[in-house]
Amino acid sequence: MQPILYIKPLDRNKIYNECNILTKLKDRFKINLTEENFIKELNVKITRVSFPLNLNKEAYTNNIAITKRFIKNNQVYIAPKVWRKIDYNFFNTFQKELFGYSLAKSIQLILRLNNKSIKNSCIVVYDPADDQVFEGILYLCRVAKYIVFLTDNVEKTSIIADYVMANYGISPIITKDKSFALNNCDFIFTSREVEIDCPAPIWYFNNLYKPRNIKGIEINDVEYSVPALWDLKEVSLELLGAILCQMDERDIEESIKKNGVTLNSIKFNDNILNFEDLKS
Repeated sequence: MQPILYIKPLDRNKIYNECNILTKLKDRFKINLTEENFIKELNVKITRVSFPLNLNKEAYTNNIAITKRFIKNNQVYIAPKVWRKIDYNFFNTFQKELFGYSLAKSIQLILRLNNKSIKNSCIVVYDPADDQVFEGILYLCRVAKYIVFLTDNVEKTSIIADYVMANYGISPIITKDKSFALNNCDFIFTSREVEIDCPAPIWYFNNLYKPRNIKGIEINDVEYSVPALWDLKEVSLELLGAILCQMDERDIEESIKKNGVTLNSIKFNDNILNFEDLKS
């Protein structure tokens, strides 16, 4: 296997948005090698590097380029786990599909714990016009029948709905009515940084967004358990995707099954939600 660069934030509480000469120096001192692991069973080296939480897009891209210098191999696979809104652009196709799978499976589990079936539940996606949620939509449409597209861009969303209908045989409802959609659903998946006052569980795409008032079940991450990776502190979906994409199996579910991978935890930021937390 080719080496993997696993990028993690240095400090989740120190977030800023700057791009100047002084910031470049400050950022560079925060990018450091923190850990190296060689997984003998998989013949893969995982290099973990710390990363500043500078959310300026230009600075962020420059900092990603700097992290790659820690591995002298042009074939390196990167697993960025800092700010998903930008990290997602660095995901390969397999990692994006694994995100979609993780989203669907975690929603399915939470609904099941609340004595609901995902096939009989109403899932709201807000906003499907945001490109980064496309893979999540596709996986949800594989397992759910009732999907509501809450959007500010009806024209673009209609194209996505037509694609879903043609490929998955379900016809999502498209609406701009937030009150109707959010108060008549069983689960919400959102790419927007909004306070949502409703009883349904919420899956936030933005892993750095923190609602001021947490009233129910809120999720923004998952972790996995992999037999060959017991020595690692965590197996995030980003890291798992960088490993599995180098194996022969191209199908996500077959790869998960073949390698004994299981969904280990559902999280909101660094908090692992236990079964009782996942019941509404």
